[in-house]
Amino acid sequence: LVTSLRRYSLVCPHSEVDTWFPVSFIFYPACPEASEQDAFSTAYRCTAAAGGSSNVWILKPSDGGKGEGIRIMDDEGDILAFLSTRPKGSIAWVVSRYIERPLLLPGNRKFDWRLWVLLGHDS
Repeated sequence: LVTSLRRYSLVCPHSEVDTWFPVSFIFYPACPEASEQDAFSTAYRCTAAAGGSSNVWILKPSDGGKGEGIRIMDDEGDILAFLSTRPKGSIAWVVSRYIERPLLLPGNRKFDWRLWVLLGHDS
């Protein structure tokens, strides 16, 4: 999803994706990209410098489900250390700013939307 939204933002620079999708990064333990780590560090430090809001990040394994394997961290060094200790060839991790005040259902229940889209082509 992160990769698809990044591509969409490049094609449609006036889209409002950045207003509703949290800042996110993809880390591949098999071949760590310095640019992705640098971009994460820059975003982390900008958030810290802005003050006022917490600097909490959620780390999700790309093969996870039902909340398994998720980590919540607030220290840049701890986040990078955790990601750097993943075995080579293991799954990718998505690192996103934690949404502090998510939209909740009655009873303070979190939810997610699952959408399937069927596109047809008439010639």
